[in-house]
Amino acid sequence: MRSKFGLHFQRLPSWATALVNSISSPMWIKIVDPSPENPFPGKQIIGRVYHEEGRDNNLVMKGSSGGEQYFTQCLPTYNKSPYVSVWEAVNEPPVGAQEQRAKLSEFTLRWIELMHGEGLKVAALSLSVGWPQIGTAHEFADVAREADYLSMHEYSAPRMQDGESWYCLRYRRTVQELADVGVAPPQIFITEAGIDGGCEGRGGKGWKSYTDRLGYFEQLLWYNDELRKDTYVVAFTPFTSGPYPDWVDFNFDEELVKLLAGHLKLVPDLPVTPAPPVKAIRQACWDRQNVPYNPAAALQRAAEDNYLGAPLGTEFDKGDYRIQAYAEGIVYCRVGEWGNVRYIGWHNDKLV
Repeated sequence: MRSKFGLHFQRLPSWATALVNSISSPMWIKIVDPSPENPFPGKQIIGRVYHEEGRDNNLVMKGSSGGEQYFTQCLPTYNKSPYVSVWEAVNEPPVGAQEQRAKLSEFTLRWIELMHGEGLKVAALSLSVGWPQIGTAHEFADVAREADYLSMHEYSAPRMQDGESWYCLRYRRTVQELADVGVAPPQIFITEAGIDGGCEGRGGKGWKSYTDRLGYFEQLLWYNDELRKDTYVVAFTPFTSGPYPDWVDFNFDEELVKLLAGHLKLVPDLPVTPAPPVKAIRQACWDRQNVPYNPAAALQRAAEDNYLGAPLGTEFDKGDYRIQAYAEGIVYCRVGEWGNVRYIGWHNDKLV
């Protein structure tokens, strides 16, 4: 895989079509409000329909019904731009509260269902830099399973390397949390990336406030090299070319695109490392403990849902109860009452 670099356009400047189409390397390009005519034949296009942020967030908080409304509002754009390969939904929805995450999941799952019904592919979530909160990514497990791709935004400041894995490369934490609940690494787009002063309290400040073109491009090269280590990351699109007036400090301008074109001619191939066999690894660990692995079994499912860790032995019966011990607690239920599994701690009598 040669490079993970793509491009991001809010608007198409006069230089864009000729210059970008002269770049021979396959490339993903994100376009906000794509036009009916494809400006970049031969490239893969990610599209997003621009709406006022508050309006979209209100729809998200309606859950599945909001997903239906959003789909209906966007369908004319989807239909007029059939060259778009993948569509994003609401941009950077709030996910700080559990209710917000739950509603976003409902909204997104319904939107995905409707999009797939039209034969359209999706990149779900479009989360802002620094989200989701550590320990909450598992709440999006169903979305990760149903979506064609996940979409995330990653920035830092004053350099992209600052706060590594908390800002840029945070997606690896999300992927690990999803793996912990049995979700294989999803295909990921980083549909915004770069330097953003908001990461250190200087909102609205982009790379121009921190470095020059060469300095910025060197940081993007570092980021590209890191992404190339993860086969599940498809591409990243630095924010943004053709910026709206509020974002001119972030402008990935003509000279930066020319630097990118030169880079793409030189970057060597990197052997693709197969994705780790997550399911086989988990199965082998259970087998090693001589415990049958059956995630559909009621007790195992309850242990997984409550994060009780590794099993300490097989299921056994005590009187009318079926019991199994895990590192962080003991799951049990009456034999046959598989929908009423409970658990108890090792050092207290509180029933959960």
